[in-house]
Amino acid sequence: SAAPRLYKALTLLRTHSPTAPPKVLTLTLNPQILVEMHAPDTSFTLYAPDDTLAMITEGAVEKPASAYGYFLPGLTPIRRPVTLELNVGQEASFDVVCRSIHISKLHAEIKIIVEDNRFEDSTVLVVGEGYEDDITLDNVRGSSKQGTSFAEENILETVAADIGAVHLNFGDCAIEELHQMTFTLTNHSSTDPYRFSWAPQPNISFVPNTGHLHPRCSKDIIAEFKASEPVNFQNLPTPCKVVKITFPQPLAQVADWDDRMRIIKWVSKKPRKSISSIADEEKERIASPSKVAKKDSKSDKKPAEKVEAEPKTADTSDDRTQKVKVVETEPEPANTTIDDTAREIPLMSSATADFASFSCDCEEIQFSNTLMFQTRVFKFNIYNNGNVLLDYCWTLTGKSGNEKVKFESEVERPQSAAGERRRDLTETEIERPPFIIEPVAGNVLVGQQQEFKVTFSPLDCVTSEGWLDCRISNLAEGRIQPQIQLKGTGMMPYCHFELEESDYITGNRRKPDLRGPKGSPPGVSLDQATRVIEFLSCGINVLNTRSFNILNPTSEPWKFAIINEDSDKSGNQVQCKTLSGLVSPGKKSTITFDFVPSSLDLVESFWRFTIPSQALSVPLLVLGITKEPSVVIDRSQVNFKSLLLRRHAVERVHIVNNENTPFSIAFDEKCLTAHSSTAVLQVEPLSAVIPPKSTLPVDVMFEPHAEGMFNYNLVVDVKKKPSPLQLNVKGEGYKMQVSCTVQDDKGSQLTLLPGNTNNIINFGEVQLNEKSLQKVTLTNAGKFDCLFDWKLSVPPRLQRETPVVSVTPSSGVISPGSRASCDVAFCPPHKLTLRDVTAICEIKNGRPFPISLIGAGILPDLHFSFKTHDFGPCFLYQPGMSHQTVNLIITNQDIRDISIDCLYQSNPVLEVDAKPCVIPAGKRTEIPISFYPRDIVTYSETVQFLVNGLSTVDVTINGQGTELKVLVTSPKKKVVNFGALQVGETSTKTVSLVNKSLAAVTFLLVAAPNATLPSGVLSINPAMEITMKPRSSQLDVQVRFTPTSRVPYFSEEVMLECLGGVSVPLFTIQGSCQAVGIELDTEHIPFGGVVRGAQSTRKLVMYNTGDIGARFRWDDTSFVPDFSISPVEGYVATGMQVEFTITFHPTQHNRDVRYDNLVCHIEDGTQLYLTLTGACIPATPTKEVLNFVCSVRSKESRSITLHNKTGALWTLVPVIEGEYFSGAEQLIVEAGQHRQYEVTYHPLTMTTENRKHNGSIFFPLPDGTGLLYNMTGFSDQPRPITTVTNDIPAKTQHTETLKIHNWLRVPQRFIVIREILKPDKPDPATNLRGFDYIDVPGLSEREYKLHFEAFKEGNVHSKITFKNEQSGEYQFYFVTYKVSAAGVIDTIRLTAPVRQSVSHTIPIFNPLNTSVTLNTQLQNSTEISLLPTFTVPANSEGLFSFEYMPLKAGDSTARILFNSVDLGQYIYEVELTATPAGPERALVFKTGLGNSQVLQARLINYSKTKVDYTSKTDNQDFHVEKNTQPATSGGVGGTEVTIEVTFEPSQLGDSKGVLTVSSGGGGEYIFPLHGHCHHPKPQGPFTIRAGQSIPVQFKNVFSAPTTFILSVDNPLFSVKQSELIRAKKTINIMVTYNGSPSGQALPVQTGKLIITNPKGSSGQSIHWIFYLKGISEKH
Repeated sequence: SAAPRLYKALTLLRTHSPTAPPKVLTLTLNPQILVEMHAPDTSFTLYAPDDTLAMITEGAVEKPASAYGYFLPGLTPIRRPVTLELNVGQEASFDVVCRSIHISKLHAEIKIIVEDNRFEDSTVLVVGEGYEDDITLDNVRGSSKQGTSFAEENILETVAADIGAVHLNFGDCAIEELHQMTFTLTNHSSTDPYRFSWAPQPNISFVPNTGHLHPRCSKDIIAEFKASEPVNFQNLPTPCKVVKITFPQPLAQVADWDDRMRIIKWVSKKPRKSISSIADEEKERIASPSKVAKKDSKSDKKPAEKVEAEPKTADTSDDRTQKVKVVETEPEPANTTIDDTAREIPLMSSATADFASFSCDCEEIQFSNTLMFQTRVFKFNIYNNGNVLLDYCWTLTGKSGNEKVKFESEVERPQSAAGERRRDLTETEIERPPFIIEPVAGNVLVGQQQEFKVTFSPLDCVTSEGWLDCRISNLAEGRIQPQIQLKGTGMMPYCHFELEESDYITGNRRKPDLRGPKGSPPGVSLDQATRVIEFLSCGINVLNTRSFNILNPTSEPWKFAIINEDSDKSGNQVQCKTLSGLVSPGKKSTITFDFVPSSLDLVESFWRFTIPSQALSVPLLVLGITKEPSVVIDRSQVNFKSLLLRRHAVERVHIVNNENTPFSIAFDEKCLTAHSSTAVLQVEPLSAVIPPKSTLPVDVMFEPHAEGMFNYNLVVDVKKKPSPLQLNVKGEGYKMQVSCTVQDDKGSQLTLLPGNTNNIINFGEVQLNEKSLQKVTLTNAGKFDCLFDWKLSVPPRLQRETPVVSVTPSSGVISPGSRASCDVAFCPPHKLTLRDVTAICEIKNGRPFPISLIGAGILPDLHFSFKTHDFGPCFLYQPGMSHQTVNLIITNQDIRDISIDCLYQSNPVLEVDAKPCVIPAGKRTEIPISFYPRDIVTYSETVQFLVNGLSTVDVTINGQGTELKVLVTSPKKKVVNFGALQVGETSTKTVSLVNKSLAAVTFLLVAAPNATLPSGVLSINPAMEITMKPRSSQLDVQVRFTPTSRVPYFSEEVMLECLGGVSVPLFTIQGSCQAVGIELDTEHIPFGGVVRGAQSTRKLVMYNTGDIGARFRWDDTSFVPDFSISPVEGYVATGMQVEFTITFHPTQHNRDVRYDNLVCHIEDGTQLYLTLTGACIPATPTKEVLNFVCSVRSKESRSITLHNKTGALWTLVPVIEGEYFSGAEQLIVEAGQHRQYEVTYHPLTMTTENRKHNGSIFFPLPDGTGLLYNMTGFSDQPRPITTVTNDIPAKTQHTETLKIHNWLRVPQRFIVIREILKPDKPDPATNLRGFDYIDVPGLSEREYKLHFEAFKEGNVHSKITFKNEQSGEYQFYFVTYKVSAAGVIDTIRLTAPVRQSVSHTIPIFNPLNTSVTLNTQLQNSTEISLLPTFTVPANSEGLFSFEYMPLKAGDSTARILFNSVDLGQYIYEVELTATPAGPERALVFKTGLGNSQVLQARLINYSKTKVDYTSKTDNQDFHVEKNTQPATSGGVGGTEVTIEVTFEPSQLGDSKGVLTVSSGGGGEYIFPLHGHCHHPKPQGPFTIRAGQSIPVQFKNVFSAPTTFILSVDNPLFSVKQSELIRAKKTINIMVTYNGSPSGQALPVQTGKLIITNPKGSSGQSIHWIFYLKGISEKH
């Protein structure tokens, strides 16, 4: 039908014909087969499966595959012919999909064409028929999850094309989850309505369930599935029942109906019986099959729903009923079913509902210790052992304290720099654990398993923990979600390679027949730790460079070296640019390799990266892969077809570079000269460089010189590409034969020549608007149709709306032997000269006929004095102003009179005074034109004059209205403020004016008169008439204010007056003039007597009685040394006063102290004078002396009591003399009170008996008297700064920090004296050292580093003294160390593969002056080799080296001890890690089936005792004769053990195995085994005498008893037909030579014994051939 699709499969090689039996093509070659479908429409579509798609070599295909909106998994539509290549015995299949879009019979053909063998061509006829049913189910929509592979097998949603059944596949559904699918129910009938319904089904419902379908209508049906318990059904019939119905009324009056429709009723609440009766009626109608309508499942449970009740009013009686709104299913309209029309539309449903179920094979992942920047991978599986699809989603959880922290799966883990310490997961801000799981989310099909890969990539040397939580939906209640604990530890490597991982070795991409490093034979397995550096070169002889970084994550620098291990280094294609280098801690170094391939062969170059100091060796493999560049031409042929002689055509081809590198191309120029005498072929460009991923356009130009066919084969050389590109160019040359003649108005003929520029048509003089014709005739005398096309070349001056020149017809076709006529017309619309006009008759594929057209158009000779006049900018017109006028002069220069009339109407802006007139020949007339601008706009008027009533002349008048704009340039300058000036001052201000008008202006500047201003005080310059140019010309105006007396504040405007009397205000002038008056309250101040060192103060007041404030300044230098004044300078405002404080503090005894005329300078230039007088009297000391005694650089204080017996407050400032005495700067004593004043003695130097520290303290009193006290100080030797005590382990360097203080203001240098006080005889190995001198800046402190090291236990008491050698002052520390026994000095971590040694060096320093011998001792290990004693020279560092070579993989711990009488004991902990050894050299076998080969496996035994090695293989094709092999002790270099391995294959092809040789004391050795078994080779010949038999030995190499077929190809030999041979057994097969039956001697006979196994494991028979030779007695 129109909805279902037909689906057929077509197998290409097996084609069934209706008249012939099936035919199978048997091919012995690989043919090219063309497949093409011929169909009149799109009803049939050919599809190719994925396996067939891989065989297609040519042809365009499309993806994704869809058949009119329907997805076809695994299929691709074939809409164009395709070519595919089939190998021998191979099949290709195609699918044909039919989807009819019309009601008709359908047909198509599939043509299969075998190239080079047309006898095998065949045609497949495809037929079908499209029909339409009245009721169809269409457009199944909705997405369903499918948990089994059945979804992939469902190519279309519609199956069972025979009956057109629709399949509703709900797929996998969760319990209690609603699933919906939508489809359309369509009535295709144009006259009959239908009633449809569905029978009730468990778990499945349809909405609507019952309804009507009117003609040509459709309804969307929703199929719902929901299960509360597990359920499973497939292809469950859920048919739709349909029946034709009729209605009692016309169909147009019947509304559509289904059971989803509802009606609303208002019913009484009181008679509840009516509601129940309605429900009973509905139940009866549902139960009775005779009812017309059926309610859905939801309506059955709830037939009516109360929506709202009608509210009661206040006056409503109690017995009155209440109305409620009820929603019911709308009744089905009355109808009658038509007998014998009921039927079922097939509909199949499938669904699976169940809880999800799973199993996981992992609960915890413990990663092995992993180097930083490396990755370990762990794989596990989750199995879906349920019945529905399993959805999963993983989340990663880290650990923070006791809590778990989740991380989003899409967030990447932050990176860290090498060597940087990372925070642990237990810190506050945790980082994302270095774990990744893939895939993160998805689903698992039923019965399938999903493999998950967890990677651990540590970036830190820490232990990381995490959890993987899996969220699986639809689990049964109580089922626990899977959780996996993760744990891994990162370790720091010696060296990190920033090189991406390669699977060249691990992924078995490397061929086993390649040689290994240092020329090792093929089959040798490479070290799994080999780092692979892959090059992919596009082309040969290309320099390919690749660089990568190496990182030193350790704390010590190391040097590296890169060594080449190729066997043949001559002409090597791989070079290393960085053979050695030094890498600092935490730094990187770049390694660079170059690869220059010389062929397309695979290149392997072996190198070794070594770090000698770390005994690290890493093998490197540089892999070079070279591919041929993908540079192609977009087409293989260029066909120019037919081309006119001497004409050239250009075709463009493109050379496509599909690579990521540029390529150079060049055409072989020899190929362009194949027809050099008769044609020209050019290519542009001949050579070029094509950028990456781009296309180079190449123009191919062909120009034939003779008639005929041309063929070129162009060769394009591509640099770095082994084979060139080819391009075939074809073309044909021919010529056209066309003639052209011209016939003028008089009938004369003129023949025109093609390509001749002298072809001329002269129209002569033509009056305006007249038309002149010339006839042109074209004649075709050739054998091809001639196409002509006229092209006119007209200069721009003649290009108007009305064409001046025209050709009719402009184009056409001339048959061979025919002619065509064309009219060339000239019609001048105005006076002109026809020149530079060319009419070209272009002949397609022929030469054109150019014709020059000349002529003239005549006009009256009338001259205008101007055609355009511009009045320019003019000020807007006002009454009384003069206007702008110009005269237009028109002169008649013709020989006859000319009439002229002005068509322009005057207006207020432009006035034209012109009247119609006739200008006689040789005369003229003047027309005045006046301009009156009214607005600020640009005017442009066209004044048109009519000449002789035929033509017009335009005169353009332009002008512009503008306003007067003379402004001040800056808005701030509109007010010129002089401020307040003083008398005699002069101030000048400049005001800049700008003329922004578009016209020049002349004006005067005038100031308004002001009575308050004296004459001559204010002036403006310039004062004369000024003319300013237009457009922003500027003028500076100077205004000067010169007051000679006090002037009050004034404000005056300055006006601009134009000559016409226009006044415009410009700016305002403001200002004033003020005076100053300052004086003192007194000019003389007496102080009386004051004690030296004391002081006395007086007050002085300054007044300002003037108009403005002024600044003042005292000459303070004239007050010193006995007086001072404050403030010295300042500002006194108008009407204000300033108070000065004058202090008298005499310094010398003087009874008459006098300072006259002390000057104060005022700002206005005036001066004030002041006189000060006083007397200085001596002070009397007290009898009390203060004595101080303390240690140097310590402090001691004494107190002095002062009594204030006056009634005023004392504020005393003591004066202290003496370097080491100090006290408070101020002391306050209240009236009638006493206070204590404390004096401190702080000596910085020591005193002697004869030299003490002396000083005094003086208290000046307010009354001018004072108190004087004398002081004496004595300082003793210093005390120790502190005593330092520490516990230090032996052989540990300890640094003590001692702080040294400089008590002076100048720097001091101290000599450091280090003394060991106890024990009395210090141990020579005890070292107490530091700098001998230390410099300390003034009044600061420095830290002194004291280094202590002791090699034995005991107590060390020392004194460290810091002494100034110049002054003798010193300070010191007591330092005590308790030396305990030394623990483990260092932990050494060594890692080595099994049977590979690694060495380590321990440095030991001897501080003694004599050499020291140490005895060595090894604990807990037998795999470390070391010397029994070790001697260290005096004052030197000795290097003790030992070697570690493990024999078994695993971790262990050892301890190395060094004992010495002089230096004590050294203990070193050694952590040993032995990694599994890589495989040994592989054994490669190659033999035939039935034969065997023996090779020897050699190993080195390093065990120090006698051991026995056990050998075993994991493949029965390989076996060892002796399972146990004894070996003597290895010694230093080890002993060689040889094991013989036999390869006896049991099947053809390659076999792999592993030989494991192990011993309890010698470790384990792994030998890879590679064996190749080929077909058995013929054996013999076996000579047999006539009448005798000989045995031929044959072995059953298979692992099961086998029956072999025996035969001979010569009847003279005989053997039995078959033989059953047990597995792995050898028997004798007897072959008899019968000789001649007649007994006569025969020549030597030859034959073959063929032993066949018809049931080979490879699926093909295996033949053993034995050559036989039969001889008679005489031979």
